[in-house]
Amino acid sequence: MKRKLTVFITVLLMGLLCAVTAFAAPYQNYNYYKGLVSTEPQAYVPYKVIDAVSMGVQTNMDDGFKNPEDMDTSAVNGDMAIADTGNSRVVIIDKSYKLKQYISNKTVQTVQKPVLDEEGNPVLDENGQPTYTETTVETTGFEFNGKNYTLSSPSGVTFAKDGSLYICDTGNARIIRFEADENGQYVCVRIFEKPAGLDELLASDDNSGSISADTTAAPEEDDGSDDSEGGGTGENKDNDSQYKPLKVAIADGGNMYVVSKGNHKGLIELSSDGSFTKFTGATKVKQTLSNLLRRILSDAQKEGLTLNLSTEYSNVTLDGDGMIFGTINALEAQDLWDHFNSGSELGAPIKRIAPTGSDILKRNDDYPPSGDASYSALERKQFSSMVDIAVASDGIYSALDNNKGRIFTYNNEGELLFIFGAKGSSEGAFTTPVAINLLPFAAVEDGIVTADDPEAETYKQMIMAVLDSTTAQITLFKPTEYGKLIRSATMCQQNRQYDEAVEKWNKVLDQASNSRLAYKGIGRIQYVRGQYEEACKSFERAYDQSEYGTAYAKLRNERMETAMPWVMTALVVLVVFFLGKALFNKIRRFIKTGGKSNG
Repeated sequence: MKRKLTVFITVLLMGLLCAVTAFAAPYQNYNYYKGLVSTEPQAYVPYKVIDAVSMGVQTNMDDGFKNPEDMDTSAVNGDMAIADTGNSRVVIIDKSYKLKQYISNKTVQTVQKPVLDEEGNPVLDENGQPTYTETTVETTGFEFNGKNYTLSSPSGVTFAKDGSLYICDTGNARIIRFEADENGQYVCVRIFEKPAGLDELLASDDNSGSISADTTAAPEEDDGSDDSEGGGTGENKDNDSQYKPLKVAIADGGNMYVVSKGNHKGLIELSSDGSFTKFTGATKVKQTLSNLLRRILSDAQKEGLTLNLSTEYSNVTLDGDGMIFGTINALEAQDLWDHFNSGSELGAPIKRIAPTGSDILKRNDDYPPSGDASYSALERKQFSSMVDIAVASDGIYSALDNNKGRIFTYNNEGELLFIFGAKGSSEGAFTTPVAINLLPFAAVEDGIVTADDPEAETYKQMIMAVLDSTTAQITLFKPTEYGKLIRSATMCQQNRQYDEAVEKWNKVLDQASNSRLAYKGIGRIQYVRGQYEEACKSFERAYDQSEYGTAYAKLRNERMETAMPWVMTALVVLVVFFLGKALFNKIRRFIKTGGKSNG
């Protein structure tokens, strides 16, 4: 309890300190281990804020964003899709952060057209420049199979690897796929309606995830006829649906992993044709008497029993290996407390899910990769609340904490690398952060590096953007020299480039002399190289008792192996000496007595 209280008070004091130094950044990077909290140099700093005005979304004809809930960036061309949930539309901006397209319920755009004379030539102003007039263009929805459709409260957007865009049309209980045409405009190519029978399964108490094949066929693709289900505009066609897709991740083969509002059975896996496959990654629940009785009682007898449900996911994405990363934020304080103190999977807010549905996330640090802990099992607001996650190709992942406005970045071992972000109104702080994203083209577009710079490729995994739903702003963050060193050292070590890794870790120590992360990284390399004595010293400085013990065991064995020949030689010499002495004494007595015995 004292250790947790120490962590809490230290972090609180650091937060107050950050408020004083907000001119630099409204937060302070820190790390902690067994109650020891240490401030470290800033790893990431804000460098740009974009909003509806700078994008060209907010004009005299458009009020801008209203409670946007998600964003994603295409790795193909750098386009960014923003789910403008409150306006029932999706806004597309290009890699220069300028408006490119609306996919919407109703769009009013102001378009500038050149003024032409009777002969069709541009009318010039007094400076000889063409003159323009503003024309209002009004559009409604999007077209598919010759029919007009609209969105209703879209809550999730994601780009597949091929650049196609998927939208969770939450209010209409469907997922829609768009592809860019020859002009770069996104056109609808497929509407994935709710799979037949899925509502019944979501409403049932059965957590097995099984469903008969004849009730999960892919929904028939809309042919554009007026009598098709959800015909016309498709607005609010299924208000009673149990299936309300909020977020979606797309696998290489086109399979979809869906977060559905109120779903306690795990992620919904849909095949590439939209048919239901299974539930996967359901969170563990406490085994209660009610749960056990529900397995043996009839439906009528089950009534009145409390149902202990799994916790629903808040977001989902895929890593470079095709594994599912999911975040969970609707967790009880007691479950989080147990997770931090005993390693219980029950309260884990971040999961990495294997094809079998099991959680394979590595948690090899003193604290699990779950953000901030609390000094009390009763104070939920002191724990982090993870709402989104961004995973780089090197396995480093950053989780967004909606409760404290912080971004926690971990390596693939689950070890904390650095922390940035805060709640507030300053640049680099948030009111209601809802989405985090990697921007692969931002470093070059924003002039941080040039296209031919050797670091340009590395920077594709480094620039991060965070969407604030309340302010409707997107804040861009770039790594400091310290942050770049940590990421580069981590990547070099993962790639077994040990000389480069040691060099970079030492540069980290030049900026943060007590960096546990650097000492641990160096120690591991020394251990692999068989430098066990040096490894022990590094692990001692990193306060890592476990790895120190492993290295010391090797050092002890090595010393024993070195000393054993000398020990054995000494034993042989002693044995020979005492045997020789005994023999010498016996011979001397024999000579002295003339060969006669004393008896």
